[in-house]
Amino acid sequence: MSMRRITRIQPQKYDPSRVSVDIDGEFAFGLSMRAAAELSVGQELSEAELERIRDGAQDESVLKKAFEYLARRDYSEAELRGKLALKGYSEERITRAIDRVRELGYLNDRAFAENWIRDRNEFRPRGVRMLRYELKRKGVDETVIRESLADVDDREAAFACAERYSRRLRGLDRETFRNRLSGYLARRGFTYDVIRSAVRAAWNGINADGETGI
Repeated sequence: MSMRRITRIQPQKYDPSRVSVDIDGEFAFGLSMRAAAELSVGQELSEAELERIRDGAQDESVLKKAFEYLARRDYSEAELRGKLALKGYSEERITRAIDRVRELGYLNDRAFAENWIRDRNEFRPRGVRMLRYELKRKGVDETVIRESLADVDDREAAFACAERYSRRLRGLDRETFRNRLSGYLARRGFTYDVIRSAVRAAWNGINADGETGI
C-alpha cells in the first residue's frame, strides 16, 4: 500500500486558527487547529486516510464560509444556501453546513422573518403586502411568512410612515400633498383604504390650526 508522509503543519498567516498541511513536501490542504490535532509531522497516511481528511476539510471550509456570512448579517436559509452555491460548493456539502448552523441556533427562518419585520417597522415601515413580497424574495416559507405577519398592524405602520414623510411636504397645497404622500405609501405596499386614512390624518396633523379634511 502506497503511503504518504506529512512533512509540515504550519499556522496560516491570515488565520491563526487554521493550519496548512504539506504532504511529501507540497501543500495538500488547510484544516482548523481542532481538526489537525490528530495529525503530526512525519505521520504516514494511506490514500484512503488522506481522502477522508480532505473530505472533512471541504466540509469544514463550507461551514466556515457559512459562519463568515452570518457574522456580517442575518440570512434566510434560502439566501445562505444560494450564497454558498455561488462559491461552487456541492449541494450535499451545503446541506450539511446548513443543517449544522441551524442545529447550533445560528439559522432560523422564523427569527429571520420576525427580525426583518421589526426592523422594517422601526426604520422603513412597509405594508403587509410589501413585507410578504420581500420575505418571499428571501426564500422564506409561506407558512412562516403568514404566521410572522399575523400581528402586524398595517394602519399603525402606515400612520407612522405618513407622519414621518409628511414633514417633507409642509407648505404644499392639499392636492399635491395628497398625491405625493399617497404615491409614497402605495410604493411601500399599503392598501388604498389604509392610505386614504393615513393621508387624511397626516394632512390634519400638519394643518392643525388651518385647513383640515382631505
